[in-house]
Amino acid sequence: RSFVAATKTRRKQQIELVTKALQEEEDKLREERECYRISAVPVHLQAAYEPALFHTVEEHEEDEDEERAPQHNIQLAQSVFPSSLCSAAVTIINLLDDPQVNAEGSAVYEVAYKVVWHCLVEDSALFLRHFLERLTRDKQCDIFQILRRLIRFVPRLPAQAAFTLYNYLIGFVMFHVRAPVESSQE
Repeated sequence: RSFVAATKTRRKQQIELVTKALQEEEDKLREERECYRISAVPVHLQAAYEPALFHTVEEHEEDEDEERAPQHNIQLAQSVFPSSLCSAAVTIINLLDDPQVNAEGSAVYEVAYKVVWHCLVEDSALFLRHFLERLTRDKQCDIFQILRRLIRFVPRLPAQAAFTLYNYLIGFVMFHVRAPVESSQE
């Protein structure tokens, strides 16, 4: 009996060690994303990178006798980043100046800030895309107001978010330079 109990305990210890190692690795990656220095990377190389173009498929010889397990390249979704957060990006950013406090003492703006920060660190391009793509359409003033609010309440953007924002704004300027639309000189 004691041998079986010791085996189960050892198994639990191994599971805890693996879980702890995975959590440490995730924290390390998050810290690296937060501290990423955009000035250390050539901008034109990063701007030209498109992840969808870099899917690799391994080629195998047909006459090989050994069996291979089929491999599938699957893009995993972020652990806490549902697409509903992206569709609510404008609403969440607007909540950054809401001073209401609930019974536990949590302010609305604190929760909104944490959600925005997490989204900007995890996948800034996806989060910002939902309202930045509307820059070239109607209601540009509203989108710029949202951008001002975001920058006012999150003055120190994560580097990847700043990089994405920079690319969108340069694209916006280039759109107005190349396209003869009303108010392009403004």
